[in-house]
Order: sequence, then C-alpha cells, then structure tokens
Amino acid sequence: MRRRRRHRAPPGAGRIVEDAFDLFLDALANTLGVVMFIALMVVIFASPAPPIKAEPAPDPSEAPRVRALLERVESLQQELERLPHEGDPGLVARYAALLQQMNAARARLSETIEALAAASDAVRQLRRETQALRASERSLLSRRTEVERRTASIAGSSSFVRVSRFRDDPRDAILLLVAGGGVERAEPSPGETRILPGARPRTAIANIAEAHAAIDRLLPGIAPARYRIELGVWSDSFGTFKLLERALVERGFDLNPMPLAIGQALDSGAGGIQ
Repeated sequence: MRRRRRHRAPPGAGRIVEDAFDLFLDALANTLGVVMFIALMVVIFASPAPPIKAEPAPDPSEAPRVRALLERVESLQQELERLPHEGDPGLVARYAALLQQMNAARARLSETIEALAAASDAVRQLRRETQALRASERSLLSRRTEVERRTASIAGSSSFVRVSRFRDDPRDAILLLVAGGGVERAEPSPGETRILPGARPRTAIANIAEAHAAIDRLLPGIAPARYRIELGVWSDSFGTFKLLERALVERGFDLNPMPLAIGQALDSGAGGIQ
C-alpha cells in the first residue's frame, strides 16, 4: 500500500475525484492480471508433450541372478532384524575371546623369536668352533703327513743296528713284537728259529692309555724283578714302540728294543739289556 497525497478540492467535489481514480487503478490491475493468465495458459498448452521413454525389456538370462540377489537382500534384512539394538552378546564374547587368543599368540610369537635368535647365536658359535677344529685337524694331518714322510725317508735311508748285550741278566725274558701299529706277545717253540709278527693276536696302540691296557693284557702278574722285556720293533711301528716304551718304563721294566726292517725276521735267542 502506498500513501497518496490528497489534493484539496472544492467542497463537495473531492470525494468524487478520489473514487474515480481508485476505480481506474483497479480496472488496470485486473486487465493486466487477465492478460498474464491468458499468456501463461497459451505457453503451457501450446508446448509439445515430452517423449515417453520406453523401459527396456528385461533380459531372461539375468532373472536367476536378480532372484538370488533379492533373496540375499531379504535374508540379510531378516538377520539384521533379528540382531538386538545394543549388539549381539555372543559376537561380543567371541570377539573378546579372539582378542585374548591373539594377544597370547603374539606373546608366544615374541618368545619364539627370542628363542630363534638365541639358537642362531649358538649355531654361529658352533660353526666358528667347528671351523677352528677343522683348521686344527688340517694342521694335525699336515704334521702327521710330514712325520710319516720323514719316518719313511729315515727308514729307507738308514740301516738297523742290533743293540748288543753289555751285561748278563739272569732274569727270564719275555718277547714282545711291535708291528702294524700294535703289539703281540711271542712265545717261541723250541724248534722255532725265525720269528715274524702277525701269527698271534695283536693289541692296537694309539695312545699311552692303550699302551698301559696292552701291558695289563699281555703281562698279567709279571713282576719287573723277575722278568725283562725283549722287544722286536719293525720299521712301520716306531711311534707305537715309543708309547709302549714309555708305559713299560713307568711300570719299572727293563727292556731291550731290537729294530727290524719290514719283512725281516727276528732270530730266536737274540736279546740283551739296554
């Protein structure tokens, strides 16, 4: 609404002029409204109708898959409706149990990793010790080969000298034959003149303990005060003889070693005291 300024008119004429102006304005507004309504109706009814899109025909091959999906949706919907609003207590308990099992498995895994690390350290230490032992073994084998080479060289280039008897000994003699890395006790028969090793049981000797054991086996109850030891030593067993010699000396025996070449026989009745 707007306020219209009133003009003063002569008495009796002002009311007529104001009413005529209001009627003019009302007629103008009504005419304009009718024109706009007619134009709007023309635009609506004169425009063409939008085309109707035809829906595609359903593919028969997709029908089973669609039914399966619909059934799956329906089953999930039913399962969802069965669940309580605050959560399934069974699932909550199961989740808690699985979480506890996972923590326990994680602790066991940590312990296993620590044990594997310790075992790995032990394996590395054992490998280092094994390498050291192998190096020591190679060194010993090299030294043994060198000793055997020198022994063979000496045996091939030297002659054997019989140790002569330099004093008489009234004690009985016991004859031991050292050959093939072992020792055997020989008891010649009255008619036997040449004695060779290998015809009697032989006791192997590789260290001083085995030398003492061989003495206990071959000389049971033999007293050094009543017997002397005669030793026939063949060239392939000088190392064995040194072990046996040490054991005999520790037991208090007097001995006479007689070196012989391989294949050479010991004459019966040979002996003496060294």
